Amino acid sequence: MAVLIGRGREIAELRGFVAACEDGPCALMIEGEAGIGKTALFDAAVCDASGLCVLRVRCAEAESGLAYAGLADLLGERAGTATGTLPPPQRRALEVALLRADPAGELVEPHAVGRAVVGVLRRLAVQAPVLIAIDDAQWLDAASAGALAFALRRLDGVRLGLLATCRATGGRPPRRGRGRESVVRGRADGCAPDLCDVG
Repeated sequence: MAVLIGRGREIAELRGFVAACEDGPCALMIEGEAGIGKTALFDAAVCDASGLCVLRVRCAEAESGLAYAGLADLLGERAGTATGTLPPPQRRALEVALLRADPAGELVEPHAVGRAVVGVLRRLAVQAPVLIAIDDAQWLDAASAGALAFALRRLDGVRLGLLATCRATGGRPPRRGRGRESVVRGRADGCAPDLCDVG
């Protein structure tokens, strides 16, 4: 893991989290104000995740209104290799949601997309533990957040971790009062649709 001066406690927590991804669902949120180093800790954890299947997305406020943009970036090319065993309705819904198939006038069914994400993550986790890494989760589009939350609630026993950074909002103080970011652990299958509120 990268050397970050004065971050020994946080680095130790991140190392423990990355190791725990091997054992089953877990989650870790790095929360705090803008500019205090959340992304540096996030990047250090992702760099330390060798041997894991890392699915990474960096969200942006300008894209937060684009349905399934985050999910498309997160799954990337891995979705194509893991969709072969999905039932046709789920595969079709995911392909349309990720803009890999023409919708042909069809509406994307969120339930089918969520079920497809469950199948893709299960398949990937058979090959290697999966780390879902979301930077600036407060800007993850609602459709992607909903599909991920649906999937995470159904992946008990799967070798999977959710790592996210989230900007503290609404004057809410960090969950650990040190004036910097807080590191909050939990179970990945306990995540709510608002991925910035896992605690």
